[in-house]
Amino acid sequence: MKSHYRAVVIGGGVVGASVLYHLTRFGWSDVALIERAELTAGSTWHAAAGFHAVNADPNVVALQDYTINLYREIEAESGQDIGLHMTGGGNIASDPARWEWLKSAWAVFQSVGIETARLVKPDEIKAICPIVEVTGVLGGLHDSNEGHLDPYGTTHAYAGAAKKRGADIILRNRAVELKARAYGRWDVATEQGTIIAEHVVNTGRLRLVLLQCRHEIRGASLRHAGARQGDAGRWPAGTLHRAAVAVRRRQRGQLSDAQATRDAVRAVGFGTGRGDDVHPCRRLAGRRPQCLLRETDHRYRGVTDGG
Repeated sequence: MKSHYRAVVIGGGVVGASVLYHLTRFGWSDVALIERAELTAGSTWHAAAGFHAVNADPNVVALQDYTINLYREIEAESGQDIGLHMTGGGNIASDPARWEWLKSAWAVFQSVGIETARLVKPDEIKAICPIVEVTGVLGGLHDSNEGHLDPYGTTHAYAGAAKKRGADIILRNRAVELKARAYGRWDVATEQGTIIAEHVVNTGRLRLVLLQCRHEIRGASLRHAGARQGDAGRWPAGTLHRAAVAVRRRQRGQLSDAQATRDAVRAVGFGTGRGDDVHPCRRLAGRRPQCLLRETDHRYRGVTDGG
């Protein structure tokens, strides 16, 4: 581990490994990834790892299509098998509003250059997947460029390709604190020492929320929690325990990212205070990373091509 890096990525899940790979892909070789345990040890290892490009946001559609097409490239570059299965997949509609939305999604696909998707009629859906009951179905959107992969292998493929391009990967080294320096640099305090970085990308997801809450609550007034001003550097009774319970439930798959984030932030005071006396973690909640909140509520996998 060096003492200085141009960029440090915290978190060894698929997001962190992908960020590290893309930094090197764009020419940054003086970069490092720090992981508290092993790669994929957080939430990546048990991800379902299905992929598709359907989304209401055209920018996300283009990003997801780029990522899907990248998988074979990183597999070849790294030499790591990612367990890629291009099964094809689809969405089906049984009410007019849903059918109109799928047709608009197909139009978005066309606008960003995705040519693997097509609108299908009920009899075509039945031909693709005979076990689907199409009574009352109006139509569907089928994309042959959908499937699933091995999240463990994919993370190691990103990491392996990044290492070949000059990146460092530092395992079993927890990042414990971030301190801002002058001129925009950062001190990244870890269990094995402090690193100075020009840029820091924290992909620790829910753990990041808890660390940020703890940082913001330190030194702030806790009068609304009944604490003395001299106690401002400590958590109110039970707070950390309730937040940790949310983390554990997310790790066990009992809560989604959004639900666990909500419970953890509420545990440290979300929703308390008004006006200028708003709890610091309520202010934090308003700027949580969007990736913690995104849910694919309006999609379900209804058609597959076997595999």
